[in-house]
Amino acid sequence: MDLVIFDCDGVLIDSELIACSADAEALSEIGYPVTTEDVIERFAGVPADAMYKTIETGMGRALPGDFKARVDQRILDKYRMELKPIEGIKDALSQIELKKCVASSSTPSKLALGLVETGLFDLVYPHVFSTVLVERGKPHPDIFLYAARVMGVDTSKCIVVEDSVAGVTAATAAGMRSVGFTGGSHCGPDHADRVIAAGAERVIDSMHLLHDTLGRILSGYDTWGVTCVCHGGLIPRRIMKLRGFEMKLTYSAQVPEGTSEILIPGGLATPHGCCTEVLADGLVKLEEATTGQVAYRITPQARAVTISFHFDQSVGAYPDTMFTPHPSRFTRFADDLLSEIEPVGGDLAGSGRARAVACHVAERFTYGHPEAKFNDGFDVVPALGCGLTEGSCVDINTYFLAALRAAGIEAGYATGFFFPEEKGGTCEDGHCWVVTRSEGRTEEWDIAHHLKLGTRDIHAGLNPKPGMRFACFHSMGLDFPDLGITGVKALIEPMAVVDGQLIAFEAPQIRASALAPA
Repeated sequence: MDLVIFDCDGVLIDSELIACSADAEALSEIGYPVTTEDVIERFAGVPADAMYKTIETGMGRALPGDFKARVDQRILDKYRMELKPIEGIKDALSQIELKKCVASSSTPSKLALGLVETGLFDLVYPHVFSTVLVERGKPHPDIFLYAARVMGVDTSKCIVVEDSVAGVTAATAAGMRSVGFTGGSHCGPDHADRVIAAGAERVIDSMHLLHDTLGRILSGYDTWGVTCVCHGGLIPRRIMKLRGFEMKLTYSAQVPEGTSEILIPGGLATPHGCCTEVLADGLVKLEEATTGQVAYRITPQARAVTISFHFDQSVGAYPDTMFTPHPSRFTRFADDLLSEIEPVGGDLAGSGRARAVACHVAERFTYGHPEAKFNDGFDVVPALGCGLTEGSCVDINTYFLAALRAAGIEAGYATGFFFPEEKGGTCEDGHCWVVTRSEGRTEEWDIAHHLKLGTRDIHAGLNPKPGMRFACFHSMGLDFPDLGITGVKALIEPMAVVDGQLIAFEAPQIRASALAPA
């Protein structure tokens, strides 16, 4: 994605309720009784001229000649008294490093006043476009096509942030992806359903979530389908099922000789979806002692085993226990690592400091799968100093986590599976990534896969390749007392227990497939 196109009313400024109430009041005064809610449902996002033509058809007569001017004056008066920016939008605009512009159904004068009154003008000027510049307004795509042309960006590389059905419809018609926003004061409880039905790929209820949402889209993991991300927690399954599927992950493998038990991760709820069920013959629930996570054990009855994980697209926050690691040789950092990290990033804080640490770590690794690990024989995570060390995803993330925590940054470790788009629903092994948390906001990091693509310029984001991601467990330094096993580095995928040790399965077959909605 190269360009983010913002609607204005209801996305940048909380104006839809003001404008629609002014229209409802004025129409009722001339004998066309209508409520503010009716105007919102029928005309939010539609240019005023198009709305008035529809109303004139319904009335069977023309509106008074000065009607539009009277409504505009009423709106402008309300703007000066009541108008506010959408909460979080200033930070969201400042955080977006892509090109951005505004494409709105409002007139230029109304646009300018709204942006000036809310202190947003300097953040978007001069790339502000009104539908007066094109022949047709929303739900037609003309204004979005015009904006992309002026900004010099192909429509396939644009994403639109819209609050209205008309706007999302226009974005879809323009061949652009869209994020639906439901945090305006005019949005009712069914608003997410409506913008999803119109074509929104993702839905957020707060602009504080926009930066992370765009990051996930850029990272490519959203190929699963529509997801609703809200501060209230999990999104009702009825919304998810409007356009999405539940997914089934099947893990099949030959059981190693001497296997007494098989240890299975219990699944996780994250911004990437929720594991709703784990299925296998003879499944027995157990608890990981340091985090309280659910895992499972089975006693194999045959030479082969098949385990299924079911996921839906309801989403939630990463669990707090991820960010409070149990002390172990995989989580404690050495004094020399603390000394190495202290100057990294200077006066930066939050995401900026985390990125500085990520780039610092990337400069110390090449991607590979060495037999000897950099921290073998140590009771803490040691400093690597200068030079390059070969490391796997797990090795790099072990060092990255320790470095982040040495820098005073909350960080956690997530594990599961990633299915690259080009592999058509298959993968060869497990996957892991790092999550940082600052001021209530989480960011995800995947240094190893950036290194595989030949870059050490690390930014927040997951595997740069498009695909599907499923989280199954979290944290390092795990204990499973029911199995008599402690000090496990990580539980990324099912493991065989042989002579009291965890052994990886050889050449497992791992597949993801869609389950049709019920």
